[in-house]
Amino acid sequence: DELFAFYQRMAERGVDGGKLKIGLDMTADIRRIGIMREALSVASERPHLMVDVNEYWSPKQAIRKVSEMEERCSIAWIEEPARRWDYLGLRRVKEGVRTAVCAGENLDTLGDFLPYFQHRAADVIQVSYGMTGISCALQIADAAFGYELPITLGGSPGLLHAHLATVMPNFMTLE
Repeated sequence: DELFAFYQRMAERGVDGGKLKIGLDMTADIRRIGIMREALSVASERPHLMVDVNEYWSPKQAIRKVSEMEERCSIAWIEEPARRWDYLGLRRVKEGVRTAVCAGENLDTLGDFLPYFQHRAADVIQVSYGMTGISCALQIADAAFGYELPITLGGSPGLLHAHLATVMPNFMTLE
């Protein structure tokens, strides 16, 4: 009830997307995703549903579990479906599911992101000024733009990221 009420309040304010932490109990996760989808349907017929696994699964588990979710609903992205350093595993997940893979929130420097870009390990790149400052966030966004990858500003302090978004041509969403 609390989850539905929260997302319903957001939908009434025009928010058409939401993100949930998942990973421990697939049955409960699918039920909670359905609750989020139903509540956000006030704002959009096709709300943007995002889920965050916090690096909990192996690539094989991620492929299996995301495929199961895809049978029931459309997920905009799965965030951190495998360990941050496993860019080859993230690529396997990306290639094994229809859902976009979002990654990068636990990386810090442009050098940390280069294997993600070079190995096409993610579909959406998470950027934050909190990584190593505004300049680095802009460098990472520019590099992602060079690889034609959209970015999301995550871990958002809100106002600062709202300003950063205006100078990032590949900006997709503000979390």
